Amino acid sequence: MKRLLLYLIIPLCLLFTACQNRKHHTEVLSEAARLSDSIPSQALMKLEEIKNVKRLSTPEQAEYNLIFIKSMLRSGNKLSSDSIIHATTQYYQEHNDSAGLHQALYYNGLYHYRNARHDSAVFYFDKAVKAVPAGNNNDPKAGYKRTAGYAYLYLEDAEAAVKTQKESLQYASASNDSLAVIYSLLSLADAYRYNKETDKSIRSYMQALDQVRDKGNRDLEADILNIVSGVYESDNRIAEALHYKNLSQEIKRSRQDVPATNLYRAILFEKQNNPDSARHYAQLAIKGNDQFVADLAYQLLGIWDAREGRYTEALNHSKNSDRIFNSFLSGIHSGDMQQKYEKEKLENENNQLKIKQQEHQLYLLMSAFLLLLMLIAIYATRVHGRRKNEKVKAENKMLRLKQENLLLKQQQEISALREKEAVLRESLFKRINFFHKLPSLSGDEDLHHQKQGKIKITGDDWQELINGVRDAYPAFLQKLKQHAPTLSDDDIRFCCLLKINVNTRDLSDIYCVSKAAITKRKYRLKTEKFQINDNTQNLDTILSRIN
Repeated sequence: MKRLLLYLIIPLCLLFTACQNRKHHTEVLSEAARLSDSIPSQALMKLEEIKNVKRLSTPEQAEYNLIFIKSMLRSGNKLSSDSIIHATTQYYQEHNDSAGLHQALYYNGLYHYRNARHDSAVFYFDKAVKAVPAGNNNDPKAGYKRTAGYAYLYLEDAEAAVKTQKESLQYASASNDSLAVIYSLLSLADAYRYNKETDKSIRSYMQALDQVRDKGNRDLEADILNIVSGVYESDNRIAEALHYKNLSQEIKRSRQDVPATNLYRAILFEKQNNPDSARHYAQLAIKGNDQFVADLAYQLLGIWDAREGRYTEALNHSKNSDRIFNSFLSGIHSGDMQQKYEKEKLENENNQLKIKQQEHQLYLLMSAFLLLLMLIAIYATRVHGRRKNEKVKAENKMLRLKQENLLLKQQQEISALREKEAVLRESLFKRINFFHKLPSLSGDEDLHHQKQGKIKITGDDWQELINGVRDAYPAFLQKLKQHAPTLSDDDIRFCCLLKINVNTRDLSDIYCVSKAAITKRKYRLKTEKFQINDNTQNLDTILSRIN
């Protein structure tokens, strides 16, 4: 019986492992296909997780090959030969898979394009367009035609390039893809430019610019303005070139682009016979953080000085150029070393990833045998943990209720003490004779103000006020001097009146001034003596916080 059970367990484990590998391969291919459109280098790393490609099914092998070809070409890597492309293309042809066939044909053309065999590239691009399934799938056709148009430019057939880019624009317009339309317009403008049709080129760039502005893509808008500036410069229309360069700089202000932009402006101003502005922007280019641009700027200044007979200045500029160039070479060497370091680091990470994958497969096999035991242990642990958690929650709830009751009792006691303190202070002030002279405190406010009498305060009254405040608020006068050391005796008496809540009307009667004068005095004390300029606080609030 035990031997029979063992014979059953082993095949089940092998079947489980095979199913997991099949699922893993499917997930790897799906993720690699997604990465090939955005980060092709990572797609290649993802494909390395599949150890033996020959164990894949035939459709999966074709998909693997297509993703590999696409990622290699898009990441700038070179294929050793086109045999894998031909094999993949043949598979899709034999199985009438048009979705895979047109992609395989396109990358076959791209392979020849990268290897400077542009006649063959155009041939395969045209076949790729024809292989796209009929219907509304015009977006890939537009892309294939765009690349074919650039191949014609390498063949120095600008007219064919213009014609092909027009066809690309038609497909892009039919696909209702605004981004495809923009790229097709830019490609058509490039073709016009190489065909010496400058006005048509600029018109196409401007159409693309309108589309980009509708999409709100500021970076692409700045790039197109830069290109238009270059077109005008090549046509010797310097004023327009400078205008569009300035527009580009206004849209995309990047610290990295500023030195190159200033150097470009210097060159344009020199072509306009405006040497002062040219020198100004060349000096700004030197002050930037781009050593290569600074080197070019020094060379230009040296040429201009030598041309005007200022040979000493030209020699100094030449020396500065050599110094920056040597520093630039040192930076390149450091960059090469950093690149080598990053490459070694990437290889180490790949090796570590392979080791982890092998460990993962081992753990997966072991987990098949321990799964039942783990489930039982987890269930028992969860039951025990649930009971323990319920007990802890009950204890915590009781403790929290006790703490809340204690806190509530303490708050009630504090409130009672504060009420008693307020009553004691009020009774203390009422026993002071000075208190009864103030209508706002004694309760005779209406009767007093009907008589329109002024409030006379004697020296004894002031002393009685100070003593009363000191008794009610023992630390108030000391803290008051700490907050505002420059207060005069009269200012301190004024603050004491505010502390015991004497209103503005009584204050105006005490000091025989208007209410507005009392308000101004409060503001002056707050800003000049207490050094507080926050308009959300007044002097009464500030004094109430000092105890």
